[in-house]
Amino acid sequence: MSATDDDIMRTRLMIEGEGSDYRRLNNLLRSFMKWCLNDDQTQEESEAAYHQILFILSQCEFAMEKIQLSVDMYEREKQNYQLLSSEIERRRETAENEIVTYKDQLVDAREVRRNRQEYDALAKIINKYPNRRETTKEIESLEHSLLDLSQNKERLSLKVEERRKEFCLLVHSVNELQALLQDDELDVKDGNSSMDMSQ
Repeated sequence: MSATDDDIMRTRLMIEGEGSDYRRLNNLLRSFMKWCLNDDQTQEESEAAYHQILFILSQCEFAMEKIQLSVDMYEREKQNYQLLSSEIERRRETAENEIVTYKDQLVDAREVRRNRQEYDALAKIINKYPNRRETTKEIESLEHSLLDLSQNKERLSLKVEERRKEFCLLVHSVNELQALLQDDELDVKDGNSSMDMSQ
């Protein structure tokens, strides 16, 4: 069912009362002027007009109070929005600072992770070899063995030197013995020759 123009106007008047604020003031002014300038009206008509003026005036006052309340409400809403805007701006700045902090922490965490990966790789390589204590013991054992070998070498060198001297002495003794034997042979030959000559 479609609404007619009268229904629309009736609804509008119910919502707006006598109409807009400007029309109310004009209506108040006209009623007041008519009430003041009209001398022909009776006491009852004058009182009815007076009550009509008071009614219109109360409607204007109510409209003004409503407007003032709306203005106050809009002002409070404006302050709330300003506070909300300030809070949002503060939170945005805080969030930006946190983002910068988290970015720095992310860079640090990536560096730590990379270092851990390198450490794990190095640890795997290092774990293939014996630890320091075992290596130190092995080095000490090798040094001890080397010292023993050095002492053995020195002993053997002394022994070889002693044997060389003994060998030299033996060779010298053999040479002297050979010389003696040769002398003895010569003496024997000379003795045989002189015996043959004497016969």
